Amino acid sequence: MRAAITIILPILAAAVVYDALVSGVTTANFISLGLNLLPAMLVGLLFVALVLLPLWSLFSARGKSRRGAFVAAGAAIWLVACLILLASVEQASNVRVAMSWLLPGVVLVATFGLLIGKRRLESKRG
Repeated sequence: MRAAITIILPILAAAVVYDALVSGVTTANFISLGLNLLPAMLVGLLFVALVLLPLWSLFSARGKSRRGAFVAAGAAIWLVACLILLASVEQASNVRVAMSWLLPGVVLVATFGLLIGKRRLESKRG
């Protein structure tokens, strides 16, 4: 149960931050709230599964927990991915697009880094 919460909660937090940045937090946009949640959750799930979990296994292999280095490495990978994607966006909207991509990624990595632990992903052995 803890492993599921550790994986789902950061994805949901990042998706909510992304949706708030893209659609804005107003009552007029409240009806469309959630239209961006599913795509953002899918991107978050892929990033966790393909980047953060393997990265955590590398950082926790020596027995010591290095959360700060893990969060820094995860955020750097997210930044590089965003910069690659921003190269294909026109120059006029780069700042707005960059913030709507960067901030949810940092929230995802930081929340995952706070919740992850060596004991939380291990199954209980009876």
